[in-house]
Amino acid sequence: MKVRELISILEDLNPNSEICFRPENSSYVEDFSERFRGDVEISAFWGKDYEATVIMSGGQVGSI
Repeated sequence: MKVRELISILEDLNPNSEICFRPENSSYVEDFSERFRGDVEISAFWGKDYEATVIMSGGQVGSI
């Protein structure tokens, strides 16, 4: 996903809304961590390595 795709998903939401995500194959939602957000070098399994912005999971917050 590119940054502009994420922005287009979020731009119509209330800016004070809390954001959670549900990992694939899970019925539990997680929040985003304040521990680490930033650009890192990704070691690609196939192809060239690349840089990406990583947002770590902050842990489980409930179920849906």
